[in-house]
Amino acid sequence: MQKGTVVHKVWWFNPERKVIEPDSVSGELKYIYKDSFAVATVLRTQFDEVNNVRHVSFPVHKYVLIDMRQKTFYDFLNFSDTAQPVKVHNVDSLGRVEDGWKMFMNDTFMYTGSMIRLPDTTLNGTRFSRLKGYRLQQGPDGTASVGSIVAYYSCEKKGLPLQIDHGLGNRLGCPVLRMDFVRNGYFRYSEYRYAEDSLSKMEEAVLDAWIRHVRSGRQSRSGQSSR
Repeated sequence: MQKGTVVHKVWWFNPERKVIEPDSVSGELKYIYKDSFAVATVLRTQFDEVNNVRHVSFPVHKYVLIDMRQKTFYDFLNFSDTAQPVKVHNVDSLGRVEDGWKMFMNDTFMYTGSMIRLPDTTLNGTRFSRLKGYRLQQGPDGTASVGSIVAYYSCEKKGLPLQIDHGLGNRLGCPVLRMDFVRNGYFRYSEYRYAEDSLSKMEEAVLDAWIRHVRSGRQSRSGQSSR
């Protein structure tokens, strides 16, 4: 049984400092996972101004339990083994969720038929295959331009529950764990970093309790529908 933590983070090229650095506005999204379940710690971006200096912080907004097999999302306000879900989200026919989750969408970031195979590369000890594609992107001013995307996928990591582009990953048979985006000279990349077997005892206890709650609720609904 696979279990561990995943951090989804966005990095960008700072043209003033000429370095790649974490996106201070997007923050990061941390997951814990076990078997086919994952919990996302969802942060909200908060801006405060003190003495004319703008500060950004990322307090916890909620926790979301994701049932990967059932494609169902459960919102929790507290991370404890006694917490109860306050809202349940199901995917629509396109794989979207009303709360903004897109991980089960069947379409990909790239235009179909526009992919070009690039040489393999190794990052952090993992061998990645790469595909390059293009898509039409709309800027803040409403103007559209063509941007390029490079998808990194690793067949060494088959079976991992979370990836950036499930649609493309399912077509390739291997998870997509990084995407590079370039448009009008602007560069950023989004990646999932896994740390397997890294759950704390408390994290695993809470995750186990939530999984039991979801499964018992599912069995209860199934029993009622069969009567």
